[in-house]
Amino acid sequence: MAAVGLVLVYAMSKVYRLPIVPAWDTAATPAAFFLTTFLLGAMNLGSAFVANYWFIHKRSMDPGSVGFAMLATSLRWFAVISIALLGLQFVVIPLYLSVLAAGTTPAASASLAVFSHTHIGVFVLRLLLLFGGAGLLSVFGYAMTSSESRVRVMGRAAQVALRWCWCPRSLDGISSTRPW
Repeated sequence: MAAVGLVLVYAMSKVYRLPIVPAWDTAATPAAFFLTTFLLGAMNLGSAFVANYWFIHKRSMDPGSVGFAMLATSLRWFAVISIALLGLQFVVIPLYLSVLAAGTTPAASASLAVFSHTHIGVFVLRLLLLFGGAGLLSVFGYAMTSSESRVRVMGRAAQVALRWCWCPRSLDGISSTRPW
């Protein structure tokens, strides 16, 4: 089923690469599509593991058990993967914007102008929500290995990450000037 999803993401990125919109016909388009897909996937899985932690925690799971250790390790890896993918986003996006700025076509200049004047707020909000969600997931993964009170506070904050990781993808439909 995951392979079908990846083929779908590839097909969507190819639709955006049509020469009709030269500003989207760059290598950043499929890169941004796949980075966003993997980033939100890692954050969603991490959030599901946080929910699993709370379910198990309510049943008085022993923090020294193998199941708890596996859960903590998985959460830490999801957090590391999320932060790494977020870092890649912070590389791809400026490269894409620099390609638009250096573009010789009127479409590239027009896309950059619309992006920088009209949609910059949505773009910044998207990045802040992604960064906040990945950060909360990371802090919760760390807190699982610390004191019980820290786990309780950070667990509630990590639940918010579940809500945050859905929002940035829904913001994509607002802007017609960028492929991500």
